[in-house]
Amino acid sequence: MDKSEIDQEFWIESLMDFADDAHNEGRIVIVEISLEDLESENEEGISIKNKVKYADWVALSDILSKEELKAVKRDCLEYESEFDDKEEKPNNFTWIVLYSEGEYITQLATY
Repeated sequence: MDKSEIDQEFWIESLMDFADDAHNEGRIVIVEISLEDLESENEEGISIKNKVKYADWVALSDILSKEELKAVKRDCLEYESEFDDKEEKPNNFTWIVLYSEGEYITQLATY
């Protein structure tokens, strides 16, 4: 499946359930979906692969490749930098990353 054919907005909305789960607060959550469920937009097919404390790059390095880790870390730090004032900066970021067949699909950040 060509990534350009994936409805990113649909999947970002689908990831909100994982972001809203209190057990995932302050964590980076890696979720997976089969290619078949991805193509048919079956959000029930999403499952948690692993999760680590937010910004625990060492633990995340055991889950993701070096390249994927670098990309997720870059995106997390970039998102955090959007909060200029320390008083505005949330204490608990939650980051959900969707993969299918080992390939990155999309991600969602909340706080």
